[in-house]
Amino acid sequence: MATMADVARLAGVSVSTVSYALSGTRPISLSTRERIEQAMLDLGYTPNAFARGLKSKRSRIIALLFPAHAGPLRLSMLEYILGASDHAQERGYHLMLWTTDAEDGEDLAQLAGQGLVDGALVMEVRPRDPRIQVLADAGVPFTMIGHIADPVGLDYTDTDFGQSARLAVGYLAEQGHRRLGFVRGTRGEAGSEGARLEGAFREAAARVGAELVAVAAAETVDGGRAAFTRLMGCDPGLSAIVAFNEHAVPGLLRAAADLGRRIPEDLSIMTIDMPPHVAELTTPPMTTIGPSASQIGHAAVDMLLRRLDGDAAPARHLLFKGELSLRGSCGPAPTTDHLMDESKY
Repeated sequence: MATMADVARLAGVSVSTVSYALSGTRPISLSTRERIEQAMLDLGYTPNAFARGLKSKRSRIIALLFPAHAGPLRLSMLEYILGASDHAQERGYHLMLWTTDAEDGEDLAQLAGQGLVDGALVMEVRPRDPRIQVLADAGVPFTMIGHIADPVGLDYTDTDFGQSARLAVGYLAEQGHRRLGFVRGTRGEAGSEGARLEGAFREAAARVGAELVAVAAAETVDGGRAAFTRLMGCDPGLSAIVAFNEHAVPGLLRAAADLGRRIPEDLSIMTIDMPPHVAELTTPPMTTIGPSASQIGHAAVDMLLRRLDGDAAPARHLLFKGELSLRGSCGPAPTTDHLMDESKY
């Protein structure tokens, strides 16, 4: 089997330079790194991550905490995970998906206490999340994607939900919509993402003089159908719906079609935080608002690695602004003549 010395000899560098290239502990020029990587490829050399970890006192493994029973895996969540994983690998780290439920802190504490991970990224963060205290007690550096109710002193990245709500309502108001619906998931406890976004939508709607009806929906097609029925029961004349629940969107579309509501001629629909490739799969393609989930994942990794490198600066709260991506599901508000008879709802 090839050794690090063999790689150094073929690349024309010292063994320590190969070690620095593998560990990332010192900067290496691009040309030197390329020679080392080519030598490794030619020799079939695979670095022993565990052995490197023993020497550097680091495992170079980051645990990504994503509770398995938090509900259906939204494709938007997968974008965050893949973005974080790709960037961690670029920085010389491996990302380990840790799916233990939020309440099962014992295994997490043991994993951290044994030094098997250098740090953690915490996803699907709840307002009062028991994982946060477990990590803090174990002395494990961590960054949240999302945040708890009181994030003072803790690092996190997140969507700027207030800005996203203002952008959504502002665009719809420009199109003449004054009667709006909002659909979120069922996890709506105070301080949750859904609750914060609903509050932001209510404030934004009030600013432009629009009426807003908000409902919670199960993250299923049937949940979307039921949400549509409830919205129309509260306001048969609403002309636009914003959904923060991607699994319910197909149900909203089907329910609208069943009642003869054409999209976007009779009803506009947009979503918050739906990946672009998913938005293109609906008919018509879905207008969306949201930041790049991949960029948020990248930023969370960088934030955590700075802590691992000894950064003792005050906690950072990094919010990403949403961007409006117009597709085919939104249009001008219909006139009264084009709306269906309210008795049908």
